[in-house]
Amino acid sequence: MEHLFHDTTFWVAVGFVILAGLLGKKVLAIATTGLDSRAVRIRAQLEEAERLRREAQEMLASASKKHAAASAEAKEILTKAESEATRMRHQAVTDLEAMLKRREQLALDKIGEAERRAIREVELLAVDIAMIATRAILTEKMTGPEGDRMIDAAIEDVGRQLN
Repeated sequence: MEHLFHDTTFWVAVGFVILAGLLGKKVLAIATTGLDSRAVRIRAQLEEAERLRREAQEMLASASKKHAAASAEAKEILTKAESEATRMRHQAVTDLEAMLKRREQLALDKIGEAERRAIREVELLAVDIAMIATRAILTEKMTGPEGDRMIDAAIEDVGRQLN
């Protein structure tokens, strides 16, 4: 073994092992530090991703609630609109029926008035015809003072009956 201590190759190998050990330790420290910092970055990215996922879930839940509320409000508005349309349709039918009844009554009133006027005109015409016929008959049959007196009495009697 003594022979080994005098050999240069041995000392080069020992130096190489020591150098490799020192360099390996440094390289290992650098690699470990790099890996540790990368692990920290990855952990931070994972935490950020988890935070973003939670925010997205909260936003989705909020949007779902808003959508449900909007759907319920839309259904309520639609129900109210249908109810109002039905009420307005019934009101329109009621108003139309009332208007038709009023117009029918007005027409009946006008017909009644026309009938009364026609009857009155016929009565007046009949009276005029009767007076003309009576005058003609009396003029032919009655002459003199007695005839004049009877004609005057008949005319007064007809006048009283008409009033």
